[in-house]
Amino acid sequence: MKKIILIVLLLLIIGLGVFYFFGNGKSKITDFFSGDTDFGSFFDIEPQSKNDFINTPDQTIPDEVPMDTNYSAPILRQISFEPISGYTFYATTSTSTRTVLQPNGAELIEEFKATSTVIRFQERATGHIYDVFEFAAAPRKISNITVQKVYNTLFSNNRDTFLHQTPVANNEQIKTTYNKIIYSTSTPPALAQNDISTVVNDFAFNKAANKLVYSIKQGGVSNIYTANFDKTGEKLVTTLSFNDFLLEIINTNNVLITTKASQTAPGYAYVLNTTTGALNKILGNINGLLVKVSPDEKYYVYSQSEQSRPAVRIYNTTTKTTNLLNINTLPEKCVFSQKNPDDLYCFGALVYKAAQYPDDWYKGKIFNADSFYKISLSTNYVQQIYNFDEVGLAFDVINPQLTTSDGFIIFQNKYDLTLWSINLNKVANEVF
Repeated sequence: MKKIILIVLLLLIIGLGVFYFFGNGKSKITDFFSGDTDFGSFFDIEPQSKNDFINTPDQTIPDEVPMDTNYSAPILRQISFEPISGYTFYATTSTSTRTVLQPNGAELIEEFKATSTVIRFQERATGHIYDVFEFAAAPRKISNITVQKVYNTLFSNNRDTFLHQTPVANNEQIKTTYNKIIYSTSTPPALAQNDISTVVNDFAFNKAANKLVYSIKQGGVSNIYTANFDKTGEKLVTTLSFNDFLLEIINTNNVLITTKASQTAPGYAYVLNTTTGALNKILGNINGLLVKVSPDEKYYVYSQSEQSRPAVRIYNTTTKTTNLLNINTLPEKCVFSQKNPDDLYCFGALVYKAAQYPDDWYKGKIFNADSFYKISLSTNYVQQIYNFDEVGLAFDVINPQLTTSDGFIIFQNKYDLTLWSINLNKVANEVF
């Protein structure tokens, strides 16, 4: 029986060979791999990143600000054109030139200083690093060292030093790698790398303290540590008797610990002092609890699961009063103002789609179309300051950050993980 099967297979192979070389099989197979068939390309991969604009340099010199006097960024600007794994921002000042027309009609070249907000991000698929300058139209590639499938990126206070996380061991573990970009005047930038962990998944970086905060979970308990950005100088802060929680930095000394939220389970939130190890419960026994604490710890913005939508409340620790926010959002879509501690910026909507919050939103079962709001925490006044519908776009926002002095708000779109910014100074001139 086995001999018969082998003979049949051999005849089939010979027949395919004759069809390929003497018939029109060769052209049909070639057509199958081409992009002109109804099936499209067999390998449907775009080799060129959309972040690599035509005529964009492959590298840039640190602190060199590319200026384009003909370019003025819009209020809403797309920063990345591919999914990103993480981002940071910094400010830089340089001297540039511009042409000024004199009263007699003569042209004069004059120098001027310009301060630019620069947004740096890591591309998720390739691991390439890009800078986007306020006064330049195209992203500039800083590093083209390829690191595939970057899950998450955390930048330090030094923009050239960062951690990236990638899945390993058949996607069962997350490996964290310490990276430093090394510049040279004669060669392209290099990347010095060192793997620092395969057991920590929840690194958070405290910019004010210049320290990492993270947990190591084992045997039903969690040890909370602080360390330098390269994980040296590790220090045990405290031990918790539970495992499922989120870490978020509040200020120089304190970290917010919130149990993982679900509509079907009560949640609890604690403030941990990473210097003394003191742990204080601030909220608890609230189903679907998500929390955001202001840097001065005056306000707690927290959400509670209701039947089909999240209810967001603001607790004032000074007056001991609680107000219900009259828009639908989640606390992680909000950031506290740097200019006015009584102001809060949030992405949300008047009404979210009915679902089980936050569970369905985290699972990707539900997407909402956000607008951008400013909330006065002292008066509970809510003002819409940007509506994406007006530009024909839809955003379900994640990972928002404010730049220095509320100049820009930067955020990712949950739909495709691309990076965007809103110029708040331009918005203020038009709306406030």
